[in-house]
Amino acid sequence: MLLHHALPQGDATSFTAALGGSGWLGVSLFFVLSGFLLTVRYAPNGALRGTPRTFLLERVARLAPTYLLALLFAAALFARDARVQGLAAGHVTAIVSSVLTVQQAWRPETACQWNCPAWSLSVEAWFYLAFPLVIAGLGAWLLRGPARAAMRRGAMLLVVSLLASALIFPNGERFGGSWPVPVYSLSPLARWPEFLAGIGLAAVLRDWRPTTRVPGLFLLAVGTLCHRCGRQMLNHRIEQLVHALARRARDRKDLLGACSF
Repeated sequence: MLLHHALPQGDATSFTAALGGSGWLGVSLFFVLSGFLLTVRYAPNGALRGTPRTFLLERVARLAPTYLLALLFAAALFARDARVQGLAAGHVTAIVSSVLTVQQAWRPETACQWNCPAWSLSVEAWFYLAFPLVIAGLGAWLLRGPARAAMRRGAMLLVVSLLASALIFPNGERFGGSWPVPVYSLSPLARWPEFLAGIGLAAVLRDWRPTTRVPGLFLLAVGTLCHRCGRQMLNHRIEQLVHALARRARDRKDLLGACSF
């Protein structure tokens, strides 16, 4: 992510442009890692350690001080931008209330306001609220029993989640941007499969204890490559299918009629 923002882009075919343009994968990795680490730390055997209240208080105590301090540093810049852009008082109030309650990522008009990178913590806040419910619903099935069974179930959840991410992420704004709760690239709904992929990965690696760093670095490199290439290839196939259906509807007046496309 640092290289994404710091490297000069230059020629689109250059190495620095390719490396810097892959920075968005760091956010996806962050959400996958979040699901993985929360499961390993708080529910390694399929049941939440402690109570949901204790879990949520621990997460708030860990993140809230830094989150609020960053908002304090960015407050003067936000006030300047609001004045320069001529934002209405109602719009400013909506931004402030959504950011202070960590709800800004749910709406595109508030997601990247005041302190733009904080949208990812807004998504994390949703994951924290949902995590005890996910473990209550899936934990026993996913993480208990023999290691091979947990590995198979985890692999199933991992694959399904990554496929869902590959479908939702590039196409969310096209199909769900106008929904009452928009689905777009910064939305918790669009990032939800990445979090579930991390939980599935925790089940796959439940009893694995590496003795060196090499396997982890190898898996990180392979996973990043597959995540990037898989999304691009699947999105290309979906676009080909949509265009083919649209041409058929236009030429033959079927498939619910050309107007549906």
